[in-house]
Amino acid sequence: MIAGGNGQGSTPDKLNYPWGIYVDSSNTLYVADRSNNRIQRWDSGAANGITVAGDTSGTAGSFSYLLNSPTGVMVDQYGSIYILDSGNTRIQKWTSGATFGTTVLTTTLSNPLGMGVSAVGNLFIADTNSHRVQSFSVYC
Repeated sequence: MIAGGNGQGSTPDKLNYPWGIYVDSSNTLYVADRSNNRIQRWDSGAANGITVAGDTSGTAGSFSYLLNSPTGVMVDQYGSIYILDSGNTRIQKWTSGATFGTTVLTTTLSNPLGMGVSAVGNLFIADTNSHRVQSFSVYC
């Protein structure tokens, strides 16, 4: 077991509908913990995850320090976390150690549910209700 596996819940050792995942070059796992409205980081061999974005209580919301049903996550070479915050129809960027995110994309999305990243750092977003895939550079 790499992350979770202790039943459904919001304590650091549990996940609640994990959706998107990202693994960095150090084998650190990032999980979009959808129903807990948070991003959990699981260091290699850890028994518990650490909330690196969103509220530790699982509260959903649209304020910059909250998430609402995140479904995708990726981390760039600088440690910034990009989150597909599906319930808020936005992409949030959380710099390393931040307590809130910055919205980097929102108005052109309609029910985004999937996210991928290319080798050069472009994000690809499955913009579900618009019936398209969008791409943007995280370094522009």
